[in-house]
Amino acid sequence: MSFEEFTETVRNAVAERLSLEVAVKTVPKNNGVILTGLIIMDECSNTAPTIYLDGFYEEYQQEKDMEETISNICKAFHNSRFSHPIDFSDFVVFETAKKQIVLRLINYEKNLGILEEIPHRRFLDLAIVYYYVVQKPPFNGKASIRINNYHMKIWGVTEEKLYQTATANTPKLLPVQITDIQQHVGDMTETVLKGLLSGNEEMQRLCIQTVLLGSLMDEIERLPMYVMSNRDILMGAACMLYPDSLKEFAEKMQRDLYILPSSVHETILLPVFEEAGSESLYEMVREVNRNQVAVEERLSDNVYIYRRATDSIELA
Repeated sequence: MSFEEFTETVRNAVAERLSLEVAVKTVPKNNGVILTGLIIMDECSNTAPTIYLDGFYEEYQQEKDMEETISNICKAFHNSRFSHPIDFSDFVVFETAKKQIVLRLINYEKNLGILEEIPHRRFLDLAIVYYYVVQKPPFNGKASIRINNYHMKIWGVTEEKLYQTATANTPKLLPVQITDIQQHVGDMTETVLKGLLSGNEEMQRLCIQTVLLGSLMDEIERLPMYVMSNRDILMGAACMLYPDSLKEFAEKMQRDLYILPSSVHETILLPVFEEAGSESLYEMVREVNRNQVAVEERLSDNVYIYRRATDSIELA
């Protein structure tokens, strides 16, 4: 069964089983990844969960059990639905929305299509983009809305205003954490194992990052390496933009810093030593990206360097 046939079969079956309106939508994600989702409309809520079918299709191809696949999709819907409307009134007016606006980093060239529709600014080979973090229950900071050109228009603000607002907010809402890489991997191990056993997708993402970090340690195990991210390890590569975060750490190390973009969620800081040439770091980042990091979570194949003398970041 082709993916298109699978999608239509699933849409009809889910609509019949749930007695709800179900639509199919393709959703552009980071780095050109396109996912196909079921949008399930529930009159009891003002939110419509999107159930992505790509993983369920892989499951069906392996098991060939359509009934089980339909049941799992319906279960995913019930786990993600809300029985009452969610209050998004703070998002409508910029004066209230601005308190929750943060910045993130994505790859520029790999996201040209998305960038046409959202406010952004170039930063080396990356792009700074903006999100509204939903703090109200039941999300409590674990969900976000990508700010697009339409939002900027109805708010009556410029990209410069978004940048200033997000630059001030992000370090406060998502404080930076810099951890020795061995401690970081050790702290993650138990959580990752629990996540794998539970099937939790977020924990499985952390597992990928653990493998990635382990690979980095194998490559340069004798050099001091540190993980920089936010406390949630979510879109934490943006921490390199926080005022003074790199400056203070570089002063502590008394060295310039290589910045290795291990993913959109975190970066690796490596004090500049002669024995760690930038070319070998380039090769390592590219290899890890290809073999350890999901396409959607890749930030860049490049390596950056923070210069203490100029308090600036540049391509290494």
